[in-house]
Amino acid sequence: MQYVVSPYESDAQLAFLYHSKQVDLVITEDSDLLAYGVDIVFFKMDLSGNGIEIDLNNLNSCPDF
Repeated sequence: MQYVVSPYESDAQLAFLYHSKQVDLVITEDSDLLAYGVDIVFFKMDLSGNGIEIDLNNLNSCPDF
């Protein structure tokens, strides 16, 4: 698995990688990437790989929307 280490805040860098189709989704601890237009974000992943996926393309199918 390839990875990139960002020296500071990585939100803009991760958004660039997503929009240039170098990554399929982004794993993060906060929601800043949604403001950068990243459509698929995986939040709060634990050691077992569980977390919450937000896919803005499917937002209208959410029953709580």
